[in-house]
Parts: sequence; structure tokens; C-alpha cells
Amino acid sequence: MPGNRFNGFTDYGIGIGLRAPHYEHILSRKPVVDWFEIISENFMIDGGRPLRILDQILDQYKVVQHGVAMYFGSAHKPDREHLRRLKELVKRTNTLPRKRFETCGTFLRSLLLSRTSAVTPNFMFRK
Repeated sequence: MPGNRFNGFTDYGIGIGLRAPHYEHILSRKPVVDWFEIISENFMIDGGRPLRILDQILDQYKVVQHGVAMYFGSAHKPDREHLRRLKELVKRTNTLPRKRFETCGTFLRSLLLSRTSAVTPNFMFRK
């Protein structure tokens, strides 16, 4: 559904997944896309090539984070180390302003309280 002032969605354009086999092509050819999706856990590391590439991508593109290791409906407590690393990545990429966190939290609470199937917001944009 396209974004408009009535539905609360924002049209962020077209994006594709950022995958290691495509790093060199992206950096050398600079494809015309609005954003790249990253799997958050692939970049929740202390250093190395993935973070160097990510920083170069962030100089030119928006990034969307898609976390795959956390389930909001789990009976287990959230892993504090995972959350710490995710927070570091959010700071590094500047992907999720506080207002969006609150919006996502409100959205999740409404889904959980209405007892519908939970859908986790899996995108966070860098401004």
C-alpha cells in the first residue's frame, strides 16, 4: 500500500537486500535504489569487513534493518547481549528515531492486546 497522509505509511521507495556477494558491485556501480535491507545480526559484530562495507553504504544510501533472531512472542526473556549489540548498530546506522520506536511499540501492543497474530515491524530507516 502506498503511503499517504491518511494511512500513516510512508513511501520509502524501492530497496533491495544487501548481501556479501554484491558488496563490490554496489560500491563500484552505485545502483539506483532508495535503500538497502540488512540483516541486523550480520552486522552486530565488533569489527571487520562487514562493518567497513556498511559504513561505505551508509555514506550513499538509506538502510533498513531486518532482525531475524528475536521473537516478541517468545516465552524467554530477551537476550541482554543481543539487545546491547542491536542498540550499538542502531546508533551506528542512525536507523530508528525514538518516535518510530514509540510507534512500533504502540503498534505491537495493539496487536498483542487484540490477540491477533503478531507482526513484528522489521524495518527501520536511517535518515
